[in-house]
Amino acid sequence: MNQQNLKSAFQYIEEMCVYLPFPVYWIDPKGYVLGKNDLAMQFFDFASDDHLLGKTLFDLYPEKMADNITRHNMEVMQTGEIYSQEESLVDREGKRWEFDAMKIPVKNSDGAVIGLIVIPNTDTDPDISSLVKKTKC
Repeated sequence: MNQQNLKSAFQYIEEMCVYLPFPVYWIDPKGYVLGKNDLAMQFFDFASDDHLLGKTLFDLYPEKMADNITRHNMEVMQTGEIYSQEESLVDREGKRWEFDAMKIPVKNSDGAVIGLIVIPNTDTDPDISSLVKKTKC
């Protein structure tokens, strides 16, 4: 898949994810964050896109944690199967948050995995769940 088609596929994801009532971000096969919704910015406690977009997990997490998460991300991209993983992060105040993250492979029309959507399960921590939009359908 060429770079233009990759951008088109993820542009569609961005248009859809902006309306989701929970944090979502997506990465390319090399692990770079390509996009996110606004709740992901709140989830990571970032003030601007520059803090998240174009970064890898090694920019966002301590090395050991990034290694573990990256290994699971690569497994999802290789198998094409949905995966749920327990993760944690430390916020700017030093508080550790534990949560589950669902990893969903993004496939092109040929079935090849071209990236990954990551959805932190905010229900596992009451402080994180307070970020989730309360919406009525």
